[in-house]
Amino acid sequence: RPPRSTLFPYTTLFRSTVKELNGTNISARNIRTVIDTDQRTIHANTGCNLINGIITIDPSKDFAIQFEDLKSSHNKCPNIDVETELLIALEQTESCKKINNHEMALLNKSGKIVVVLHTLDLIKERKAKQPTNY
Repeated sequence: RPPRSTLFPYTTLFRSTVKELNGTNISARNIRTVIDTDQRTIHANTGCNLINGIITIDPSKDFAIQFEDLKSSHNKCPNIDVETELLIALEQTESCKKINNHEMALLNKSGKIVVVLHTLDLIKERKAKQPTNY
């Protein structure tokens, strides 16, 4: 079994949307991510491209997390610069910290927040997608 992160001690799947990228609110882009600590993977859907990679969690360091071997599906998309900036930010990530019960920050090696993730409420999401029968 892979080592557990101190931020994800019991959760194996962290589903979220990207709220901020390098200080800019991009929540309207609805970029979704799944960090799977058991499988040591990250998956993201930017709305145009899929991003996949491997995560490394160092249990000897509190909140240490790195994203490696990131790959994108490389479709030609409008606003590809945001996707490129996200890939760079993920590659620069060295650690994470909990902001509140709904948000987590990814930090680079100098401690600067490069990405803010907002937890998805999956129960509300599923209910919203169910057809209404009257």
